[in-house]
Amino acid sequence: MTRIEWAMNMAADEHFKAVMQELREAEVQKFATSAPLDIEVREDAYRRIRFYDDLEAHIESLAMTATVKEKRWKIL
Repeated sequence: MTRIEWAMNMAADEHFKAVMQELREAEVQKFATSAPLDIEVREDAYRRIRFYDDLEAHIESLAMTATVKEKRWKIL
C-alpha cells in the first residue's frame, strides 16, 4: 500500500473522522472550562486543535494527490 492509498483510506474512514472530532471537542472543552488565568491551558488546547487540523489537512492533501494526477492527464 502506498502513502497515497493509505491517505485515501484514512480520509474516507468514518471512524478516523469521528476520533479526530472527539479529540477536537475534548480540547474545546478544556478551553471552555479553563479558569480565567489558565492562559497556558488554553494555549495548549489551541495548539492541539491546530495540530489536529493540520494533520487532517495533510492526510486529505495526500489523498487528493491521486485525483489531481488523474485530472492532469485528462487535461493534456
